[in-house]
Amino acid sequence: MARYASSAIPTPAGGADSSAPWSGSAAESPAVRELLGVESTTVTLTRQGAPFAVDDTVLGRCRAHPFLFDCDHRDRHGRAEWVSPTAIADRETVSSLRESYDVRSRVDHEAATAAVSRLGTDVAILSRSGTVRQTLALADPETVLVAESRPGCEETAVADSLAERAADTTVTLTTDAGLPAALAAADVDTPAVGADAVLADGRVVNKIGTRSATLAAAHEGVDTLVVTASDKISPDTGQDTEEREPDELYQGDAPVRVWNPTFDVTPPAVVTERGALDTRDVEGIAAGHRALRDWTL
Repeated sequence: MARYASSAIPTPAGGADSSAPWSGSAAESPAVRELLGVESTTVTLTRQGAPFAVDDTVLGRCRAHPFLFDCDHRDRHGRAEWVSPTAIADRETVSSLRESYDVRSRVDHEAATAAVSRLGTDVAILSRSGTVRQTLALADPETVLVAESRPGCEETAVADSLAERAADTTVTLTTDAGLPAALAAADVDTPAVGADAVLADGRVVNKIGTRSATLAAAHEGVDTLVVTASDKISPDTGQDTEEREPDELYQGDAPVRVWNPTFDVTPPAVVTERGALDTRDVEGIAAGHRALRDWTL
């Protein structure tokens, strides 16, 4: 049985060839073998992200090489721990490793391809997602309604990019609070979002605002589509909505309690590289991930 894991090997920023591929067995690289503490026959590389430069608080300026691999045992080592891919969101890693995994995953394209036939000509999006962007590129919709996606307003840059690259697509940018009213006024076929994680019971953890957008869309008789890779399905149902700093919302002196989460939880339909998944499908994949997590020789 194979066990998925994800990690990165930092190398000096000026001393690594960013174009040098790692192919076949991950153990072909002495650095990977040293990091994992495994023999040359026990690890096989299955996926690799493009190396990227980071400024890490501990390592300093370096280049990180993200990868995903299979292994044939789950021995624990002092410098490595065997975890589900979704655990990357909860672990301390080099800067930008999580973003690299999200954006460069090869199965994102497969998930996007599976979602195209379920996407209408008029789409609404919330929260930056590489998988959703790939879906839009393949579907070439007539209109895209974009919610700004606070905190960070990350979707404003996405709206700008869509408008520049898709001349035949009408792009409208709105506020998160204005999205429900925009869904009622516009003829949106499909709200589409990515996922930070899909919980074992089928609920989706994604950028704050996803739940309200999904409920508003349901009120208009429209289903929200989640497009993501199946390895983002968590073995469990626990979630962390990641509280942000209170002073982002309130800087006064009154005893005001601030709730400022980064993520919320909602139960839309999920499409992965395996196709459309219902709750039972998600539960089955989660059970498989639990078996991998708990697997011992």
